[in-house]
Amino acid sequence: MNPNTSSALTDAPDGRHTDDVPAVRVAFTPMVVVAAIFGAVLGAVGVSLTVLLQLVPEIAQVPGLEFIRHHSHPSGEATVYAWYSTLLLAALGLAFAVIASVKWHIRNLRWRYLVLASTALLLSADEAGMLHEEMARLTYFLGFSWGWTYNWLIAAVPLALLAGAFILWLARRIDPVLRRRLILAGAIFFLGAVVVESLGGMLETRTLALGETAHLLIFHLSFFVEESLEVAGVLVALWAALSYVKVMRSPTGLTVTADDVSR
Repeated sequence: MNPNTSSALTDAPDGRHTDDVPAVRVAFTPMVVVAAIFGAVLGAVGVSLTVLLQLVPEIAQVPGLEFIRHHSHPSGEATVYAWYSTLLLAALGLAFAVIASVKWHIRNLRWRYLVLASTALLLSADEAGMLHEEMARLTYFLGFSWGWTYNWLIAAVPLALLAGAFILWLARRIDPVLRRRLILAGAIFFLGAVVVESLGGMLETRTLALGETAHLLIFHLSFFVEESLEVAGVLVALWAALSYVKVMRSPTGLTVTADDVSR
């Protein structure tokens, strides 16, 4: 062999030629499970500490307890939990963008995945800036008001329904298994973002008459359930997207394709 000619068979770390080393599919499910456990524990800590500090205010003297409570409660802004939700949605947007790049040669699919990626990134920005709650100003400007729950839901619910209908139409042409999983994810997210959020508004406006202790417990529990459902919806969508992306790892690098095998 000419010494100046490079061989296509390079050695793997264990001494075998790369052609002899099988490619291994990267498993994303364990990462999604870890993210789910982290979010559940974080939210549970925040809600539990909030209730505990209100029932037993003297323990607020414990150093760092209020800091932990603030950053782990699901309803906070610019907190660890808020950034956790923001990053999950950003990761979902990135996953859809990867799928779009894999399907770039199919024009009728490329734009669909780009829209899904843009939607996830828009929701990520909304989570970071709490933009949806600014809709209360729009409803006030239009002269609408609900006394029994949050006013911003007046504008948010129709927009969510329209967006959901558009996404359903858009998803008709994508992989059927991925489509079913994304529909499930969207239903879970909608249940938390609209249905349970409305219940939380009823509790905050005292539409539901409860005793003080019961109100405290159920009100903060509604925060936990609402955010948990939203996060669960995002995690299911993220799992679905990452399961569809087929990333194979070999000594020569990574190969990214889509798992279009009928299941």
